[in-house]
Amino acid sequence: MVTGSLSLETWETRVPLMAAGYHYDLVAKVDALRQTAAISPAPERVFYALRVTPFEAVRVVIVGQAPYHNPGQADGMAFSAPDDVKAPPSLRNIFKEVPMKYKLLGSTGVKVSELCFGTMSFGNPADEAMSAAMFNRCREAGINFFDCANVYQRGRAEEILGKLIADCRDEVVITSKAHFPMGDDVNARGSSRKHLMRAVEASLKRLNTDYIDVYFMHHFDADTPIEETLRALDDMVEQGKILYPAASNYAAWQIAKALGISARHGWSPFACLQPMYNLVKRQAEVEILPLALSEGLGVIPYSPLGGGLLTGKYGVGRKPESGRLVENAMYMTRYGDDWVYQVAEDFTAFAQERGYNPVALAVAWVGSHPAVTAPIIGARNVTQLEDSLAAAEITMTPELRAEISALSPEPPPATDRSEEQKGVSFAAQLTGKK
Repeated sequence: MVTGSLSLETWETRVPLMAAGYHYDLVAKVDALRQTAAISPAPERVFYALRVTPFEAVRVVIVGQAPYHNPGQADGMAFSAPDDVKAPPSLRNIFKEVPMKYKLLGSTGVKVSELCFGTMSFGNPADEAMSAAMFNRCREAGINFFDCANVYQRGRAEEILGKLIADCRDEVVITSKAHFPMGDDVNARGSSRKHLMRAVEASLKRLNTDYIDVYFMHHFDADTPIEETLRALDDMVEQGKILYPAASNYAAWQIAKALGISARHGWSPFACLQPMYNLVKRQAEVEILPLALSEGLGVIPYSPLGGGLLTGKYGVGRKPESGRLVENAMYMTRYGDDWVYQVAEDFTAFAQERGYNPVALAVAWVGSHPAVTAPIIGARNVTQLEDSLAAAEITMTPELRAEISALSPEPPPATDRSEEQKGVSFAAQLTGKK
């Protein structure tokens, strides 16, 4: 998104990115709005935040003494204005409200927004005021789904989220997680009953709520029998402390085993999964996402931008001076292979050629997989957040998804019979038919 004080002439220089007929109609309307905003009482300043593409024309924002919201939307266009600054009827009439879409969270019957906001930045780098601004912007956009974890800023993120949901608790779906160390004690970690019972109580207190909608095991615990973990989670459901057990960073066989054990004992099963999934991390396509479709599980993938790799800032021989991929050892290792930067380069070029914001397009691609309920978007500030929110405005056709998917290696099937992905099979050799 381009922001700043732009004259109409500056805006017109961006015409090549737009369909010509659409452009001239919009120029007149933007100019009319600009002139209308200049009447008394005039707002303190007027600027246009533009996302100019053949498909998403223009976003016009009028700012007065304070930011104003409640935008109307149509084909990516939106405007907001103080009540005392009236846009001409000819402009107002072309806008209509486009609400956030909602999906069922697996087989729970619960409807959640098609985007989930991840609160990992709450407390650091986003202070409490910025966290509140991002939360409010999400709510304004229609998001009712917020992901958290006890380990995020050692509980500070939960505390901030707890304050923010105080007046809308029953209108939002919140998650939290347990597994990673929350202290120096040897038992302040893992998925044992001892740790989980203490962890959920602490999370409830920090979140200032009496229940957590979706409670994730943040990682598989090889030291604890899975029956121990599942029975503890079922007890939490019985006690009303959590509504739905869930799993993050589990392999497909671990999920399947857990579902079988829960079914055998009549315990509450995992209802939702949270795998890593983006254009350069596609292993989830092999078994986890098909398993979710088969068993009716919700899926909220994390890291749809690859830790920033797919934001347009990275490419072959090109990195910003700061960011997780240049400062954080975990992310540097996770995305350390040379080929991922070639994919980032190609993806950015593709997005720019088609007139898409790379951030919005990367998130939309993740959300378009049929098994995915809602990608988890994150941000350090509201400006970053806007790019991710724009993913909801992109229509990801099968053809567009296929073109984007072709930019990165397709993972082989679980059987490693990669020839079958190309329509060549053993059965065809036997019968002489495909």
